[in-house]
Order: sequence, then C-alpha cells, then structure tokens
Amino acid sequence: MRSLQAKIVLGYAAFAALLAGLSTLYLLELRLIGKQVQAGEHISEFSNVALEIRRFEKNIFLYHQPADFQENTEYLERARQLLDAHAQSFAELAPAPRVNALRRQLDRYASAMAAYA
Repeated sequence: MRSLQAKIVLGYAAFAALLAGLSTLYLLELRLIGKQVQAGEHISEFSNVALEIRRFEKNIFLYHQPADFQENTEYLERARQLLDAHAQSFAELAPAPRVNALRRQLDRYASAMAAYA
C-alpha cells in the first residue's frame, strides 16, 4: 500500500513541477511579447512623427507660413527626443550605426529647413 501511495504522491509532485515550469516559461514569453509590443509602439510613434514632419514640410513649401515652420521644428525635436529616449528599442531593430546615421540625417534636415526658412 505504501508503494502505491508513494507513486501517487510522486505523480502529483511531477505534475506540479511540470505545471510550475510551464507557467514560468509562459510568463517569460509574455514578458518578451510585452517588450516587443512596447518597441512597436515606439517605432510607430516615431513613424507618425516623421509623417507629421513631412506634412508640415509640404505646407512650408506650399504656403510659406511661419506657423508651419514652427510645427515642423517642434516635430523634429520630438523625433530627436524619441530617438534618445527609446534608443534601446531602435537598437534592437537596427544596428547602432544606422540609428546614429538617422540622428545625423535629422540634424542635417533641421539645418536645411532652417536655411530654407
């Protein structure tokens, strides 16, 4: 009888250990997915800011209004802030030299827009 009882307890213990291991694995995977979703949000926000920069650039060329230049400059600054604040998210998707090149291109673009205005 003791042998049967020990086998049942061992079976429950093995099942509990398996369940705990799988739960831990799923929690780790869920954390990874959460980080990827956050990175996607940061990339999406940067993309939206880039579209706004282009929209105000078009308005500057078409209408020559100082308010459009001001908005363009504010969105450029927002893009720089996003690159700095979420550098890790960008570095996971592209090599660091490429992210640095993007930062330099934003600076060159800002200089060119300032010269145009």
